Amino acid sequence: MKEVNKQSKIWKLQDRFLQLRIKWLTVIGEKLQDNYGNILEYWQVEKADSVIILPIQNHHLILPPCSYHPGV
Repeated sequence: MKEVNKQSKIWKLQDRFLQLRIKWLTVIGEKLQDNYGNILEYWQVEKADSVIILPIQNHHLILPPCSYHPGV
């Protein structure tokens, strides 16, 4: 069993039940045992820092109107 360090306490990897690799990202689902013996589901998404998509039609960028989203 692999050991995972979480907040300076040792958690043990019990099972990796999903590892989905696609072109843009990897999704990992694991079951970890914490230092109290609880089995917890732990999900990870591994991806590049960001992706910028610029739609172009007839040599012009297509962008939505500007808007403000509080908290985002």
